[in-house]
Amino acid sequence: MDNTVFFLMVGAMAATIVGELAFTFYVSVYGLSNLAGHFLKIISFFLVYMALVRSSLTRPYTTLFRDLEKEKAALKESEESASRKIQAILEPKGDIGSLSLGDIIDREALQSALEEFYRLTKIGSAVLDLSGKVLFGIGWQNICTK
Repeated sequence: MDNTVFFLMVGAMAATIVGELAFTFYVSVYGLSNLAGHFLKIISFFLVYMALVRSSLTRPYTTLFRDLEKEKAALKESEESASRKIQAILEPKGDIGSLSLGDIIDREALQSALEEFYRLTKIGSAVLDLSGKVLFGIGWQNICTK
């Protein structure tokens, strides 16, 4: 979410809360608290308008394609990572020593296997790389790696 939209929405919520509190102190139809409550409601609606309607109309492509840009960047990074791994493994000049254990194994498959093993036996286990970084684990304590 855009920071401007976030702060405008927080301001709208705050104005609504204060406006509703002003309505609780209402003594008469023409009282000051009733007037303040209505003004704060107008301010709240204006802030919601500024946050949602105006920002979407002035920057529609930013609003529509924000997630697409994030996914595109993640895909590019994934492609580069996969390309480096394939080069290190397949090319004669590739340096397989530059790969870590996390690059080689299928984390999701091994994680689900360890979870199933723990569910059946209640024996905790974890997979660490050569540098001692915990790749994943289930049912184990931090003291095991220290």
